[in-house]
Amino acid sequence: MHSSITDPTFLVPELNVEEHVALKAVVNGEGNEYQQKLAMKVIVDKFSMANDLLYIPDSFDKTAFINGRAFVGNKIKLYLKKPASKKEPANVSKTE
Repeated sequence: MHSSITDPTFLVPELNVEEHVALKAVVNGEGNEYQQKLAMKVIVDKFSMANDLLYIPDSFDKTAFINGRAFVGNKIKLYLKKPASKKEPANVSKTE
């Protein structure tokens, strides 16, 4: 996939074939356990960059943009750790 975006603020790392196939499989409801975990990793780590240092010198707007993107990934990580109900113990996710 070719993109005309050149500002690194808005770039997302390219996916390899395995990651791309995993995302498509999950969206289609056909992903196996490995593909589901890989798709979540792509969303959190590559698309949202939730684990990166998110600061762009001399640009409040760009810093705010990438931190907004990371917010989504961090919320996903938070909800994967929280119990879904009062009966479920915390940290039951097998994603980490």
